[in-house]
Amino acid sequence: MPSKGEKKTFSQWQQILKKRNSEYSNVIDRIDKANPPSDPQDHVHFKDGHTLQRDGTWKHGKGRPLTALEKEFCDLLDFKYQT
Repeated sequence: MPSKGEKKTFSQWQQILKKRNSEYSNVIDRIDKANPPSDPQDHVHFKDGHTLQRDGTWKHGKGRPLTALEKEFCDLLDFKYQT
């Protein structure tokens, strides 16, 4: 797995998730780039249907606590989240 200092593009992360052999592909469905005006922020879709935006707000509803693995993935993409 990439280290925290190793930056990857959204496209590279999508390829990692599509391979289904990364530990992240078990909890992350996909990541999407911002597409204003309807999607003003980059966001990550989790397998359980929740969506977290780059600023740490939940796209739909109240959200939930993140697992350690989900936090690790968000850290790699510089996404904020509630601790």
